[in-house]
Amino acid sequence: LLKRKAAEGVRVLMLVWDDRTSLGLGPIRRDGLMATHDEDTATYFRGTGVRCILCPRNPDQGRSYVQDVETAAMFTHHQKTVIVDSSRNAAANASPGLVSFLGGIDLCDGRYDTQEHPLFRTLGTTHHKDFHQPNFPGASISKGGPREPWHDIHCRVEGPAAWDVLDNFEQRWRKQGDGDNHLVTLDRGWAAREAVQDADSWNVQVFRSIDGGAAAGFPEKPEEAALIGLETGKDHVIERSIQDAYIHAIRRARDFIYIENQYFLGSSYAWRRDDGVTVEDINALHLIPKELSLKIVSKIEAGERFAVYVVVPMWPEGVPESGSVQAILDWQRRTMEMMYKDVALAIQAKGIQASPTDYLTFFCLGNREALSPGEYVPPERPDPDTDYDRAQQARRFMIYVHAKTMIGSRSMTYCHVKILWCYVLLTFYLHCSGRRVRHRGIGQHQSALHGRWPGLGDRHGRIPAGLPRVHQPPGQGAGARPTTRPVAGASGPGRGSCRPPPAVEPGVRAPGEPGGAAALGHVRERCAAPGRPAGPPPGLPHRRERRRRAAGDDGLLPRHQGQGARQQVHLPPPDPHNVKTYEILYDYDDDCSL
Repeated sequence: LLKRKAAEGVRVLMLVWDDRTSLGLGPIRRDGLMATHDEDTATYFRGTGVRCILCPRNPDQGRSYVQDVETAAMFTHHQKTVIVDSSRNAAANASPGLVSFLGGIDLCDGRYDTQEHPLFRTLGTTHHKDFHQPNFPGASISKGGPREPWHDIHCRVEGPAAWDVLDNFEQRWRKQGDGDNHLVTLDRGWAAREAVQDADSWNVQVFRSIDGGAAAGFPEKPEEAALIGLETGKDHVIERSIQDAYIHAIRRARDFIYIENQYFLGSSYAWRRDDGVTVEDINALHLIPKELSLKIVSKIEAGERFAVYVVVPMWPEGVPESGSVQAILDWQRRTMEMMYKDVALAIQAKGIQASPTDYLTFFCLGNREALSPGEYVPPERPDPDTDYDRAQQARRFMIYVHAKTMIGSRSMTYCHVKILWCYVLLTFYLHCSGRRVRHRGIGQHQSALHGRWPGLGDRHGRIPAGLPRVHQPPGQGAGARPTTRPVAGASGPGRGSCRPPPAVEPGVRAPGEPGGAAALGHVRERCAAPGRPAGPPPGLPHRRERRRRAAGDDGLLPRHQGQGARQQVHLPPPDPHNVKTYEILYDYDDDCSL
């Protein structure tokens, strides 16, 4: 496709990470330790209209020779962006708009997946030529699954923020590509004029982690760098706005923080020191883990409920018993140990009956798949009594979490994911295994009401009984999307606040439940059945966490520790032919607009 577009006159420019472990020596291994096929990619586009440049991680000025070698061999270009221009209409002279894609998905083999994360049943079709399983030595499609399921996140950005993504690419192209050669000059005035008139539009901001060794245009003097929020080291300038955005969001979170990340290690300056590990050994100095634990501590001291949920892979990609994987797991353990110690000491000082896991929990994702009719039968078998063989017999495997996302419950939103609470941060690559990266992130909040169904929401996504029905405009049948009330601009009802429209009738709370107008939340109905009135069922109960109602669940609510007496509430018997899912999208407060 890229070759064809280039032949049509479209300018196609590519910056592909140059893995220094990959080789271009004929039959010798070419794809490198990271299996990114960079040499194959360059060869494929050579002599075509596509300008493909292999982009190493160049060392910064002022570093030692050893540091230069380390940077070139171990550090990565980790940005995943695609920017395309498009016409607003079919007219040949239409002003261009930009569409940018960014997030965590590599343009590489093995990345395509669906929400089902299949292990075996797509090996004869979709994943037959896209088999990816780096966790077992010798794994191949000829020996069968399980494949490694891939959990990731990406986003599409239009409007002025898309031009920021283009600016980033142009800065990098000038520094590590071909200077100003081959860059296309676009009408920058369009970026200022461009506006999306849509009630579901979002206000977004682009962040990145980069330094002057990889992008042109950075100031040379420390004083100039400080004026625009950049950090300076020894003869180099650093932008770490992704970390700054994370910290900004963590400190303003009210009820919870949800994180997905490929790795979770950092704040090594606070790790336990009695086993010989020093900060210099690891140098994972970013502040996110410590900021999270201190946030929990502040909530405990204030007597407020708060929880942090972290989703990581069961182990980093690779053979689990290998030295590199074990080292990362050890560093992650030290990070968690440091955080749990902070939380435990705060609980003890407060004198409350609670467990650190009530405030901080870590999760891994996995999948298990039954045998399907007509499933692919591999011609070979794994060696007996190996992890590969045992995983094949058990028909289960971890889902590899490659997403870099943070979601929290306050007043800001950072990038679009499947379930949007009040802010989301995307693509923050935590320092791992001594490897620094060049990365991009995006933050956003929505000034318009995004939810579809108004109702009264409580902390941690509990939904009270008696949510009101919403009037459906004429012509919108069951399951159709009702008209939402656009609000944008200054704060206040109808002018940018996240308060629901005044006509919305508040829901009914169970006895003793907290709530009120400031706790209003929106609930979206999914999979509405034809012919049934839209809106949630009348008996949907409170829950401590966001729950899903599924067939076979008796709906009995447990009594949660520290929440006092609770009524036993039973859902009506579920109809297996009409299972509905409700998701709280927001927990509103009075300052949910920016």
